[in-house]
Amino acid sequence: MIALAFLGTLLIYAVGVSLMVRRTAGYCAADLGFIFFSLCFLYTAAPGMTFLFLELDEVPGWPWMELNSLTPTEDALAVHLWRHNIFLLCFLLAYMFVRRRVDVVDFSRRVDSLGRRLGLKEIVFFIPLFFTFSILGNSIAGETDIYYEKYQVIESLGQWERIVYALANRIAAGSQYFVVISFVFLPIKKWLKVMGILAIAFYQLLMSSGSRVELLFFIIAGGVAYALFVNKVKLRYVFFAALCGLCSFWFIEVFRYYEFDLAETIQHFQAFGVKPMGELGAVFSTGFHLYSLSEVGQLPLRDGKMFFFEIMSLFSSNANSHLSPQSWYWREFYPNYPVPPQTNGPIADSALWGLGLFDLAIRACIIGFIFGWLTNKIFGRELSFAWAVIYIFYCATCVMTLKYGVLWQLNPIVKTMLPLIGVYYFYKLILRGLRSAPNNFSV
Repeated sequence: MIALAFLGTLLIYAVGVSLMVRRTAGYCAADLGFIFFSLCFLYTAAPGMTFLFLELDEVPGWPWMELNSLTPTEDALAVHLWRHNIFLLCFLLAYMFVRRRVDVVDFSRRVDSLGRRLGLKEIVFFIPLFFTFSILGNSIAGETDIYYEKYQVIESLGQWERIVYALANRIAAGSQYFVVISFVFLPIKKWLKVMGILAIAFYQLLMSSGSRVELLFFIIAGGVAYALFVNKVKLRYVFFAALCGLCSFWFIEVFRYYEFDLAETIQHFQAFGVKPMGELGAVFSTGFHLYSLSEVGQLPLRDGKMFFFEIMSLFSSNANSHLSPQSWYWREFYPNYPVPPQTNGPIADSALWGLGLFDLAIRACIIGFIFGWLTNKIFGRELSFAWAVIYIFYCATCVMTLKYGVLWQLNPIVKTMLPLIGVYYFYKLILRGLRSAPNNFSV
């Protein structure tokens, strides 16, 4: 059954990619639906391949070990793989239903128009903003060898220090998308743009103490901005870059686990060989666990407010996350861990409310409709700097939709991106006022 489910995964992805290639007119590498669909495929195919070719007790990594501790049967693993396949298929159908064809000539004209409106004034504003608040936030959190230790440091901060850190972190995290778009429109050679993006990505990796998700955000943002505004990227280069990225992230995972000790990292590879990243089992493991409990009626008590957490979070501090499904899972199953060790996401959350596959399909369709609408906006007639920033942000962070929730992006959009867009337009008004002001120093 596992082999059949895995073949189903491959078939759905192959059909989906072929449909998207025809619909996107060469812009597949910059298509939000394609990026999310590919990430969903990765988090589904990796467990499938693991179950086919390896024994779970042979695979290192926390999610695989936790999954093995549940002593799952092959049939149970195959059934959950089919749940992932249903999620993939429902997203694909909803997305393709909404997604319109790209008018290449019209889009190219509007990209040129946007490029003429952007210039050094954006770089001069956002580069210092990004680096200043990135360094400020890192100095408050302090230097740590392992990225998740930062969460423990932040918890120990005083109230005002925590407020300043949260503000600095939001400004740095949001301004990086403005930096990327402004940078790719600079009148410099293409290879310099690529090197500049990689240099900032490396800086992000160092400042985050090895946090791969922050690195992933910036790499995807840079890649999408390049493919969208500089030069179309063929799919074979996308898949090659993805393979290189996977190898890099795999190395970082192990390197970080051994606290950046290269000798121990090499010993790990010699002992275990090439095994799948623990990260790629994270979505499957939690969903499998919750569905297993749901099927036998043993789910712990849930607060109904959890269902509306993503909406409620817009009106409360991010520190008040006790109603999130992730925090609930942490409290119920791993209360002794210093931080939540797992992710939930729409597949796992669909097991919580008794509707099972129907809930799963609805969540996938909602994501497909939202992503299709947003992509139509950027390729339609809404190519302003603000819409470009929001679209790049969604592309960069769409993996969080799979790992945390259908409407995960709403919170940072409302609390980070929109305020920064407002600040940017206020900055433009000041510059316009300075240019139009009379020169009082003329003779």
